[in-house]
Amino acid sequence: MILPASEEEEDGPSGLTAETVYEVKALLAAAGNLPPELVDIIIDHAEYWPSTRTVVDTPCTASAHSAQVASILYLRTPPVPGAFADPDDPDSPTVLGGEPAVRGVHPVRKVVFRLTSRDQGWSGTPQDHMTFRGAYSWWEVAAESPLSAHAAAQAGELLAPQAHVEGAPESGWRRWDGAWVVQRNRHAQKQVEEREVVWRATDEDTDEYGDWQTDDEGKGRRGGSLVRALSVGDRLLLVAKAQYPMWQNQVRKAEVEVYYAV
Repeated sequence: MILPASEEEEDGPSGLTAETVYEVKALLAAAGNLPPELVDIIIDHAEYWPSTRTVVDTPCTASAHSAQVASILYLRTPPVPGAFADPDDPDSPTVLGGEPAVRGVHPVRKVVFRLTSRDQGWSGTPQDHMTFRGAYSWWEVAAESPLSAHAAAQAGELLAPQAHVEGAPESGWRRWDGAWVVQRNRHAQKQVEEREVVWRATDEDTDEYGDWQTDDEGKGRRGGSLVRALSVGDRLLLVAKAQYPMWQNQVRKAEVEVYYAV
């Protein structure tokens, strides 16, 4: 379900519409006689950006039966708002999300993931229990770009979680190479756990954790490059994963909030 973030209260500068941000920028400029460049610096420092939020609360389970990874496409965000220039008609851009004027070289400034899930609740390696070591139950995110303005404008909600096939995008879309690990479930956690992962365009990626990609709290540490690469029309695909026999990702709910500058 795609919600205007203003329908739910949140801590901090979240849940904003572009119209609200424009109003605050106008007030700042008028009250302090500030140039637009300085107003933008203030807005960015406060992370006072509009956002789109996508929420799914359908329980489902990715169950692995072998070394092959089990994957469920759980959530898909709407395209990043802005004026999308169709390659076949670049002089007549299509406005997505009602917002024609996103700002900056990197219009997407932050992505927040709120994930409620657990693994199967047991394993044969008790020394790893309640840590993120050897945790083969996790979340990944992939990205897609539209091949045309029509595809971007017609992008709809994901009606229900579905099997995720690597490298097989929906017609009219191009799947990016690779994927980014967002969060691993705690090893042998018996209750569902809600975790939040925040990636900013200013984050520096790290190779400290190698292919595992996650730190000691199970959080992905390579998200900055993804946020910087996102542009108008792009969308994110949140995928629940598990690998090796008996491993599961038991999902209860997920939210993805994408912040962009105007």
